[in-house]
Amino acid sequence: MTEASSSTRLATPPRGEGSAPALPLTPEHVKRIEINRLLAKAKQREREQESSSSSILNANSKRPLGVVPATSNSPTAPQQRPLQRDSRLGKYFEYDLSKMANSKGGFLIEDDNEVNEDLTRKERERERQRAQQNLDPPIFLDPKLNPKCRDCGSIDIDQTFKKIFGCLVCNKCKNDKPEKYSLLTKTECKEDYLLTDAELRDQELLPHLLKANPHKSTYANMMLFLRYQVEEFAWNKWGSPEALDTEWERREGEKKKKKNKKFEQGLKELRRRTREGVWQKRKDAEHKHVFGVVEKGSDGVGKQQYDDRLYRISATATILHGTAVSLKPDNSAANVFSKYHLSRLISLSLLRWSTTSMSEGQAEHERISTSLDVEQIDVNLFRSKSLWLPVRSRGVFGGQVISQAVISATKCVNPAFGLHSLHCYFLTSASPAVPILYYVERLREGRSYSTRSVKAAQNGKIVFIMLCSFQKPELWQPERHWPIPEVPPPEECELEEDFYLREANRADNEKLKNILLDYRDERIKSPVSIRTVAREGRPVGNSVTMYMYWMQAKSVPKYDAPYQKAILGYLSDLYFIAVSANTLGLKRLSRGPDALGMLSTLDHSIYYYSDDFDCGDSLLYVISSPRAGSGRGVVHGQMYTRTGKLVAVMSQEGVVRADRQAPKEETKARL
Repeated sequence: MTEASSSTRLATPPRGEGSAPALPLTPEHVKRIEINRLLAKAKQREREQESSSSSILNANSKRPLGVVPATSNSPTAPQQRPLQRDSRLGKYFEYDLSKMANSKGGFLIEDDNEVNEDLTRKERERERQRAQQNLDPPIFLDPKLNPKCRDCGSIDIDQTFKKIFGCLVCNKCKNDKPEKYSLLTKTECKEDYLLTDAELRDQELLPHLLKANPHKSTYANMMLFLRYQVEEFAWNKWGSPEALDTEWERREGEKKKKKNKKFEQGLKELRRRTREGVWQKRKDAEHKHVFGVVEKGSDGVGKQQYDDRLYRISATATILHGTAVSLKPDNSAANVFSKYHLSRLISLSLLRWSTTSMSEGQAEHERISTSLDVEQIDVNLFRSKSLWLPVRSRGVFGGQVISQAVISATKCVNPAFGLHSLHCYFLTSASPAVPILYYVERLREGRSYSTRSVKAAQNGKIVFIMLCSFQKPELWQPERHWPIPEVPPPEECELEEDFYLREANRADNEKLKNILLDYRDERIKSPVSIRTVAREGRPVGNSVTMYMYWMQAKSVPKYDAPYQKAILGYLSDLYFIAVSANTLGLKRLSRGPDALGMLSTLDHSIYYYSDDFDCGDSLLYVISSPRAGSGRGVVHGQMYTRTGKLVAVMSQEGVVRADRQAPKEETKARL
């Protein structure tokens, strides 16, 4: 019995003497054996449970209890009823999670409303392309069946390189030999090895590995090539590495030739424009005589007025150094000879006038001239001579930039045309340390109107743009204007420097006192004198408050109309946008929500309606602010002479901000 029972028991036969030694188990093999054992036990447990649900009695001689399925028609079948809402939970929203999509941004979006289907489809396509090349092949238990590294013979090869490039190399050799197994991008293959797009897209010629684009996931996948395969293909294409270097040098030479050719063409065009600029400069330097219409006097003799920017001389009798020349309305040769001598005498009289009259008040004149004058570099190019930075200001005074741009544009216009309007924008603040360059562009030359644009640049950036228009005066046309308000004369109004001195003496704070004294010194040194008519403004009507100032250029000779208009442009930016802050009740040199935080000009417009005014005499500046809000304010102004003539109308918009912080935005959840 003992022998029989032992013979029926299964046992592992002993290993033969000639059998091969057992293979050592790797950790991967042990893991797979354990997984297979657990799967076998799970299947055995399922078979036991299926057999227990039959009619066979169990160990306790009982029939196992069967469960009635939900699809049965039996009354004992379970009923599928929806869950009842618990009223104690209060009000809440119900969402069907099966209809929601993950936006991958931290939100669940219902009905997929905000999901871009096109982008999602592209991302899935890119992922599918990359997943196809990342499948790892199985590892055989027999070492002879596994592929080995081409360099060291290791079976731990990189499966990606094997599948994509057909290259058997292990990770160690791949890292130790980057000169053979490093990856090249498509751009590197094209630039260094001179390969084409068609060759790189051909999977049979040059296999490539797809990687996600680092710039954006929806962009095309990045193509990576194995270095030694690219080099072998390039050597076969070009013949040898030396031939490839020769071709690369040839192409680089062609690029340099094209670049040099483009540079020569630009230089040639610059020379052509320079020649045209020199010709235009000589043309503009020629003196042009402008004569008015012939007017007959009471004696029947025709008189013709000669008009220029700096002087007016009657052409009837010009006397210089005891010599007199007369013109008569006939076509005789003597008349032609007289016109020739007249032009010569006019030029000499201009020289003599400039040397005598300019010597008076030279110091004050030099101060105003250096503030507004510009240096002509080319025909249409000018440069500032001086720039003024006001006290507690971020940039150069805007009125000075306007006046210098007006003078630059006026020098590029026929003297018969006078400035009648300008519109300008201040793009950014300018520094007083670097000169401003003004470039004048001649946009239009008409019979009655001429248009110019001026761009002011500093440090290579445009800081100011102005568009201005010039017109031949039409004095025979009708005119009208608003009357001047009733105000006291300038002699009865207080100077601004006296006001600042009085306020500084009453100030308790030493810092505030020093600031007020700085304002006083600035007004004393300024070439413009300002007197305030009403310090708090004058109400006109129910809701309009007018601010009025008498302004006068200090000790300057009576300039011609073009220069007077440039000075008026300088005056027009003084105290202009500040009226909007005064209307809002914002206070300077204070703190709190009613304090003035920022004041800066955005755009400025001037409309000239007269050439007969003198900035050396007092001009009344009437300013009002019809609207302010959203950190901006707009002001309108009128400039009157002492006699009550309205000579110019101004408008300006600027940044007017109170010293207040913006409210913080509250972020609300989407769900």
